[in-house]
Amino acid sequence: MDIDEIMPRQDSPDHSCTNTPKTRGCWEDGYSIATNYDAEGPTTGRVVSYELEVQNVTDFAPDGVVRPMMVVNGQYPGPTIRAQYSDGVVGTIIVDGPATANYDVDLGTYPITDWYYTPSSKLGPLIQHDVFPAGPPPGDNILINGTNVNAVDSHNPGEYSRVKLTKDTSYRLRIINTATNDNFKIGLDGHLIQVISADFVPIKPFYTDWLFIAIGQRYDIVIHANEIVASYWFHVVPQDGCSSNLNTNALAIFEYEGADSDTPPNEDRNNAPPTSDCADPNDLLVPFVKLDVPENGKIPDSASLDVGFTVTQDSNQVTNVQWPLNFSSMQVTWQNPTLQRVLDSNFDFARDMNVITLPQANIWSIWVIQAVDTVAPPIPHPIHLHGHDFYVLGAGEGIFNNSQPLTYKNPPRRDVALLPASGYLVVAFITDNPGAWLVHCHIAWHISLGLGAQFLVQAPDIPSAIPFPDDWHSQCATWNAYYQNAIYKESDSGL
Repeated sequence: MDIDEIMPRQDSPDHSCTNTPKTRGCWEDGYSIATNYDAEGPTTGRVVSYELEVQNVTDFAPDGVVRPMMVVNGQYPGPTIRAQYSDGVVGTIIVDGPATANYDVDLGTYPITDWYYTPSSKLGPLIQHDVFPAGPPPGDNILINGTNVNAVDSHNPGEYSRVKLTKDTSYRLRIINTATNDNFKIGLDGHLIQVISADFVPIKPFYTDWLFIAIGQRYDIVIHANEIVASYWFHVVPQDGCSSNLNTNALAIFEYEGADSDTPPNEDRNNAPPTSDCADPNDLLVPFVKLDVPENGKIPDSASLDVGFTVTQDSNQVTNVQWPLNFSSMQVTWQNPTLQRVLDSNFDFARDMNVITLPQANIWSIWVIQAVDTVAPPIPHPIHLHGHDFYVLGAGEGIFNNSQPLTYKNPPRRDVALLPASGYLVVAFITDNPGAWLVHCHIAWHISLGLGAQFLVQAPDIPSAIPFPDDWHSQCATWNAYYQNAIYKESDSGL
């Protein structure tokens, strides 16, 4: 079905159009999928409160293998926070709103992640001090919606994630890659995936049999249950060159109601993409609301952020691995964060805080993120920007020199994009959100070793633009007092 059949173009709001399985492009009060939500949106007036308790537990076993974990409200993944379009909440959430394709049932979120039996509190320092010269060890498993079977404990084998389907029903599923190190392709045997959103940005729908999803990325997909009534494998396949996992093809089960068997055919277990590669499908990510970036001619060398890699030894002969950005491995100080400095009118930032000041409001900021040759093997980096969507103007192999074609007319908009190995990524955003916004590699090992910077946007406006609570200073004092005797001290980049 053409997108204009789902949400016809209109010159004025249609207040009679509401969100139903057949009109997912509508919302309420005249708002729809055609609304530029960067500029406007409904005001709900609602305040939604949640109580979340973070606990350290010693005996959690998402895939049957027991290990210590941090859980939220006693569960993993933590509870879903649900809000309405434009409520403006922060956290791991579902934001309900219009969509660019119709569907019958919203199945909610479906997180996928690599899984290590050794906690990061132990693995991180080993990686930092180059105990693994060939790179971080592979993940032990892959969890799909918080569970999976395992290959190491026959007494506690774990269980597959299962999704029930009804014939001739369509389902919206919100895929989130929450991995530490692995980038995946996903696919459902016998079905095409209809992709309708990338990182919360509604796009013109497209169909694919396999979808690449980098760390930190989110895709909303629609599954049309219009195949033979049976059980089917859902595959999560780590990609060569940007992943390392002992489970090379993680599985979940999508079962039609009335299927003869609740287990898919064994011969389909190893179905995989025809190629293993690490690249965003940028040509297919066409935002539904068309927004362009002005062409400003040559991008200056000063707008380059170079990704490097170093292995050094300190005065105590301790080896340290670092992933610097523009020759500086980022370091933050928990006791004196950037926003505290701004409130104190202290703009004397240490070099390794990697602060990039953008004082002017509402101007275009264009950056070239460039992977440079290092002693490390070239690998892709999923780059994430906080506080903004960026416009992906281009990505490719080699050194960017302004001769490569860029897309200024309605380019992909998102907040995580893959920097190709030995390549470049060109992004743009508008300085319309005052704050200290982190830009970083979403591989957890890399940001912990310094691969990040912070854009300090409209610093003079931050105190008035951000609603700092009255107890801000007392909370900082409480934190500093706690930290004096804290068990875990800052030992890496602090991020």
